[in-house]
Amino acid sequence: MSNLSTIYDALNTAVATALGSDYVKITNAYEPGNNDELLLDKAYGLAFDSAENTEREIGCNSFYVRQGYLVVLVNQLYANEHDTTAMANAEKSLVEDYIKVAKAIGNNVTLSESIATLQAGHGGVDVLAVDQNLVGPKYLVLSIVISTEFRESLT
Repeated sequence: MSNLSTIYDALNTAVATALGSDYVKITNAYEPGNNDELLLDKAYGLAFDSAENTEREIGCNSFYVRQGYLVVLVNQLYANEHDTTAMANAEKSLVEDYIKVAKAIGNNVTLSESIATLQAGHGGVDVLAVDQNLVGPKYLVLSIVISTEFRESLT
């Protein structure tokens, strides 16, 4: 198994542990709105983002890869558009879950042994309406962008 798979599995374990049983894993992290709405109350998914060979000179038998991963957090939004306090609390809760995930990733031994560099950030909170007519529930979505760099053997 390559380091790519080892890192993916370690990220999956770290995220699931950090979020606990309040969250369920969705199958489609690439398009959260395409999952069963019953799962989206509090959900997360793990997806591959872009990758590149960093082309570092490290010898004939290995190379470095910069691989991105996305951890997508989804929370159902129970606030209406006029309840600013409930909306702020829902946003803060989602960002607090990002902090839990970032800490868990930073403290994961398997990740620290497999990766040369690790960074985790997010692109802000978005609102997702599964029903385009805005009749159904709305969700808050936060995508955690994880950038890793690791050595991979050619043999």
